[in-house]
Amino acid sequence: MERVLELKQVVVTGGVASGKSTVCQFLNDLGAYVVSADDIVHHLLTPDSPIGQQVIKLLGSQVVVEDHFDRAKIAQDVFSHRAHLEELEQILHPPLRQAIEQHVQIAKQQGAPLFVAEIPLYFESKAPFSFEIVVVVQAPEDACRKRWTGHDFTARQSRLLPNEEKLQRADVVLTNASTLQDLKKHVQTLYQSLTQE
Repeated sequence: MERVLELKQVVVTGGVASGKSTVCQFLNDLGAYVVSADDIVHHLLTPDSPIGQQVIKLLGSQVVVEDHFDRAKIAQDVFSHRAHLEELEQILHPPLRQAIEQHVQIAKQQGAPLFVAEIPLYFESKAPFSFEIVVVVQAPEDACRKRWTGHDFTARQSRLLPNEEKLQRADVVLTNASTLQDLKKHVQTLYQSLTQE
């Protein structure tokens, strides 16, 4: 009789432009059920929703452009004002946690071999997320700077937990310092180890 494995829940996090989304895409291609905290928040955040109204009250109407939130303007504001970032997290994290839990249930119903959530601010967040395995993606800073297309890299990176501390708190570290093919091989090895335990 085949042993039924409990759905393992994994979070992928790391520094700015370290390759988190690429790792998650590889995991998705391999068969994992993957969700992105940023995508969930994007869907939750509409200007006319109760959550959206709270965000407008906090940050001002200038973060709304043509009936939708301008994520770049929100990022620019909250990464320049720590108090705003903390208040924004208090608004967003409860519905985000709830949405992630709903996705976990869907993944279970679908018989997914692995559940993966990409949460860039996992360590910085005070939200009580619950994951069995924490995967940190790291990459050389000069490579991250070249890949980053958003607002001030240094300002954003300075708001994050130091990379050394993230690595100490990780269950798994994936180093994205070579080619995409090498990273893909590392991800394949990780996937096999997580789904065969």
